Amino acid sequence: MMNILAKQQYMETLRKRYLQSNKKEKAAILDEYCRNTGEDRKYAIKKFRRRVKPKQERKKRKKYYDGPVKAALVVMWKIFDHPCGQRLESSLKDETDRLRRLGELVCSETVAHKLKHITASTIDLKLKHQKEVEQRKRQYRSTHSFPLKNEVPVKTPEELNRDTPGVEQIDCVENCGGSVSGEYVNSLSITDICTGWWEGEAVMGKGQERALEGLKAARQRTPFNWLEMNPDNGPNIMNYHIVTYAEKEALVLSRSRAYKKNDNCFVEQKTPLISANR
Repeated sequence: MMNILAKQQYMETLRKRYLQSNKKEKAAILDEYCRNTGEDRKYAIKKFRRRVKPKQERKKRKKYYDGPVKAALVVMWKIFDHPCGQRLESSLKDETDRLRRLGELVCSETVAHKLKHITASTIDLKLKHQKEVEQRKRQYRSTHSFPLKNEVPVKTPEELNRDTPGVEQIDCVENCGGSVSGEYVNSLSITDICTGWWEGEAVMGKGQERALEGLKAARQRTPFNWLEMNPDNGPNIMNYHIVTYAEKEALVLSRSRAYKKNDNCFVEQKTPLISANR
């Protein structure tokens, strides 16, 4: 027995002759086709009479939310710190015109009108590719680690001494707004774990020596002696200048506990590199 493809090919070879033949010749062609394929005669007649029209491509529907809308949507998504479609929908309705006036968003009136009326589901659909791009950037971003991070012990807030003043938690806050380009002021935030005493120091840029000088200035204003420093993992306050200063001043040095990128588990080192009793 013929398969479906063979039957179609056999019928196409007979169709042209069938359509140009008289009634008697058509009957002979049908007899031959049905005898060789085993198909029903009435069904075969319908197949032979069917006119094959050239395949026409379906006219593509014009996209309402086109490229300019998608580009403006990505800008707004980044401005509002990558929210989901439901949260971004309300922000687009309320803030599109204001951001255009401030120069943060450059688009036409037509694009702005579309942004204010786009739905949450369409937002998620249009941002799907951009989210994949951002995910790949984070996935393949190289991590630069320096040996000092493996030498300085790691402590959690629970492991720090909260009974004696002098254990200082040190953080660096970037005052750069939405862009890290250029030079800007960073705030050194020093908090005593026991008393809650806080000292702040403004440091221009992220220079290691400037950060150390700001640290010394904050220490001079503190009304008690420092025993231990626990800075975060930023290179401006976790570097060999800080290590040398801690050794010279006989201060315990540890760093804040951090997550590994791959397995989201804690990294911990129990043995202190620098320790002293004061």
